[in-house]
Amino acid sequence: MDKMNLENFYIRISKLRTMKNFYWFTAGAVVLTVLAVLFFPGVEDFVERTFQRYLGQAAR
Repeated sequence: MDKMNLENFYIRISKLRTMKNFYWFTAGAVVLTVLAVLFFPGVEDFVERTFQRYLGQAAR
């Protein structure tokens, strides 16, 4: 394997790891949000207000 192919290989592996970490982080955040909404009073309202604020900004 020449140097150029080896560098491209390492770049692809690095991107795959980055995406894998991103997906794990996103899944963890969703699970924590669901658990917080289920077991802590008042969190549901906070989550709803936060999503509405971000969705409202994105719609403009």
